[in-house]
Amino acid sequence: RLILAALQELVAIAHDSYSNYAVQAPVKKTERFVDQMSNWYLRRSRERFWKEGKDRDKTAAFHTLHEVLVTLSKVLAPVLPFVTDAIYRNLVVNVNEDAAPSIHLTEFPRVNERLVDRDLLARMQTVVQLVELGRIIRKEHKLRVRQPLSRISVALKSETERQWLGEFEDHILDELNIKELTA
Repeated sequence: RLILAALQELVAIAHDSYSNYAVQAPVKKTERFVDQMSNWYLRRSRERFWKEGKDRDKTAAFHTLHEVLVTLSKVLAPVLPFVTDAIYRNLVVNVNEDAAPSIHLTEFPRVNERLVDRDLLARMQTVVQLVELGRIIRKEHKLRVRQPLSRISVALKSETERQWLGEFEDHILDELNIKELTA
């Protein structure tokens, strides 16, 4: 849900920016999106991709990744025409003979309001900031992430953030290799 919500945010920014002949905003947002995709979707979903057999969860993970890559290619097509066309051909044309032969012959993606989840994006932004700050502190104290730590204490702005923390506590502990989190 997170990566699809972030993708819808990117599509909306691209629509607005390209309509105003502004290329810089979607390119900057794409950089952050790709970081989020690789660090928070692919890496956190490793077990889903690499588990044995072929079940619904594994299929859903690959389907989501495929949708994200195709849509991302379409969003970037106006600024990276040749690269995105090659990606599109590999992901779509090679597996679907009825597909348009070029990314430039497809419709530009539209925001799917069903996938927009601003609340989830806000919650994850807090989680990502916490993890990034934890990594900075580890680096300052020369404590590699491979070295497990017993506890981390964090100060939060509100009770709402404390609730979000509980929802994503396992992810934070895993990302920072810490056994216990206190807020």
